[in-house]
Amino acid sequence: MRALATKLKHWWHRRGLQPAPALPFAVDCVCGKKLTGVRLATEQIIRCPACAAERFIFPRSPLPAPHGENATASSPRPTYALWLVPAAAVALTIAGLVVAYRIFLAGTGNPETAQARRLPERLEQVRKYLRAGSFRRAALEAKAIAASGLAELPRADQKAAGQLLREAQLFGDLVDIGLEDLVERAAAATDEQEWQLDFVHRYDRKNVLLDVIVRQDGGSYRVTYPLRAGMDEARLEVSELKVMTGLDLERPRRLLFGASLASIRAEPPGPVWVVRFHPDSGVLITDAAAAERCCPAWGDVDTRSLLEAQRNWARQLP
Repeated sequence: MRALATKLKHWWHRRGLQPAPALPFAVDCVCGKKLTGVRLATEQIIRCPACAAERFIFPRSPLPAPHGENATASSPRPTYALWLVPAAAVALTIAGLVVAYRIFLAGTGNPETAQARRLPERLEQVRKYLRAGSFRRAALEAKAIAASGLAELPRADQKAAGQLLREAQLFGDLVDIGLEDLVERAAAATDEQEWQLDFVHRYDRKNVLLDVIVRQDGGSYRVTYPLRAGMDEARLEVSELKVMTGLDLERPRRLLFGASLASIRAEPPGPVWVVRFHPDSGVLITDAAAAERCCPAWGDVDTRSLLEAQRNWARQLP
């Protein structure tokens, strides 16, 4: 490729050194005499030898003469020569693209293998977004990774990567109102059907973060969390959350987790206002930096120790 460029450079240099062909002119003077000569590279003024009148003569054109014009000049340059430089430029561009392809893409194998090499970097970027508090960006990247799957990662790394992606999507789509205020709003609604329609439109599948005490009681779970709906009782129902399966909750434990809302409505007996969640949405929080970014009160030593313990629990969950 370098040799080709050198030859083009020499050819262009030699082409520029070739003398321009002579281009005669013939103009009539005001006295009727015919004035002749050769056009120069610059304009010229000639004097008529008969009447001494001056005439302005244009310089020769820098463009090549059309075929058949200026028969006394050297033969016109072949048409293909005009296309030589553009064609050479195209050839050089194609050659450069081929070289770039071989350098950057050759040996990567199929697209899935190339993606597998990039996947750890993408996961690390999600982690950086989370710890910087850029939850929306973390969620968008996590959603894109989840859509393409984690099968290219070693099996031992897939669970940790899946946990990271779930946490990122949890933090990236939190409800914009406190859970207590949301339950109060449900209880204050005068039209139950209108409230349910409003809930589906604004809050369904939106995520909430919970700091609760949970204890398993037979087939259900008792949750200690201060929650009321005006003068009525209210409670969280977490028995349907699959994340609870496999946790040792025979004695009360503090848990920090998130889940997406499924419903808030008054249920018998009582009635009692019950907050329910989508079963597959429960996520244990394990990233201390992200948790503290979201809730500064979770930056204390006890909470950090709990999050470390939850990281170990998450590895054991099915």
